[in-house]
Amino acid sequence: MGLLEQLEWINWKQLSDEEKLTVFQKALSMFVCPTIEISYMALADFELCGIKCRTIELEIDGELFVFVPGNNEAILGWDSGAEGLRAHELLGFNQNDLEIVRLKLL
Repeated sequence: MGLLEQLEWINWKQLSDEEKLTVFQKALSMFVCPTIEISYMALADFELCGIKCRTIELEIDGELFVFVPGNNEAILGWDSGAEGLRAHELLGFNQNDLEIVRLKLL
């Protein structure tokens, strides 16, 4: 199995902690310039909607990053077309809340 295949979710979750660190260090050597400072790297556990993932978090040039293993079957976005949800709907506000905020700003 090649490096990129090991970085896919289906394979990544089968790797031991030691194998994850080794594979990720190989990926870093291929995709990150060696002059860039990586000051922190550790295994971390994350969970979203019941899906758990043990992966790598690292700090590159002072910015914190989390490696998210690939998934060829991931669906990004939704089928609502260009209309979708407005920002205030995502934040849980209704139209009346927006009017109140506008009045306070005036």
